[in-house]
Amino acid sequence: MTWVELTENWAASYKLLQQDFCQLQDDAMAFVKQDQARFVGYLASSHGLTFQEAEDALYDHMARRRLELAPARQLETG
Repeated sequence: MTWVELTENWAASYKLLQQDFCQLQDDAMAFVKQDQARFVGYLASSHGLTFQEAEDALYDHMARRRLELAPARQLETG
């Protein structure tokens, strides 16, 4: 999953993000969801992480979600 894919269906993606990042606040999302660097900065500050740790955690989240979605995508194209 890429940032573009994540933001294309923000409502569903946000629910998944909340599972991994419990400190996300709904009222901050309108401000940060349009810019990946801003989102990573918010993620870092809200979860006590460095920017690099937050970026790594976001990439890990997106990679796991890509793997979870892969079987469904294969069925659609296969």
